[in-house]
Amino acid sequence: MSKPPGNHHRELIELAALFAAAGIADLFTNLLGHRIEGPTVLIALGIVVAVATLVNLRRDARRTRARIASRPACERATADYGAVAGELWRVRTAVQDTPGRLAVLAGAFAAVGANILALQVQPVADGVVDEFLVEAGAEVTAEQLGAAVASAGGGQVHVAPADVSALTDLPTRALTLAHRLMREPEALRFVLAELLSSAQVEWRADEDDVRASDEAENTVIQVRDPHAGVVLVSRPGIPFTPAESARVQAMADLVGASVVRR
Repeated sequence: MSKPPGNHHRELIELAALFAAAGIADLFTNLLGHRIEGPTVLIALGIVVAVATLVNLRRDARRTRARIASRPACERATADYGAVAGELWRVRTAVQDTPGRLAVLAGAFAAVGANILALQVQPVADGVVDEFLVEAGAEVTAEQLGAAVASAGGGQVHVAPADVSALTDLPTRALTLAHRLMREPEALRFVLAELLSSAQVEWRADEDDVRASDEAENTVIQVRDPHAGVVLVSRPGIPFTPAESARVQAMADLVGASVVRR
């Protein structure tokens, strides 16, 4: 197969530059070679070039490390995972806390070609809530994943697309968000939206009465905004676990402590 014309031109230019560089080097060497200090000058120039190159390499390496260190921890961790081959899904389900139940669910995912990448287990009154992060081929749909989990005994199944940032483990994400709150206490709403998957977060001037049905289903959390008003976190159809409620309150308490110190 012949090369594109542009490639031929570039190769000719590179070859001409090589010839010119060789000629200049030969001329330079001949001129210095007739003098006693000629070899010494060449050796000194070589050392100078080598030292300058090493200094530039070390300076570039320091700049690269500084850029990486300046990025949030969750972004640095996410970048290490690289590209994900398939589609990412967040699958949440309530199950009975019995021996072997997790193995049954893992088998259900495997049956549809989904691979479990991460898992959170949160205790609730009548069992546990398992939240999986799975990778599946593009041909696997949310309906197929939900049906597989339901057939394995899962209840209250919820399936939603996820992105690569979900691969960051929960402690790292929570610490990163807490660090943001220390710098920006007014960002409480945005932090809670990042912390809780599929949640809707809004600010209200006054505390409103939450509907009895929402309270019974644990689909709403209210925390007081230390600046003013209240922050309402809601997730219709997906009840919050006690662990999630505690996380929300902990973030609100962190903002309150930060405001008091200021």
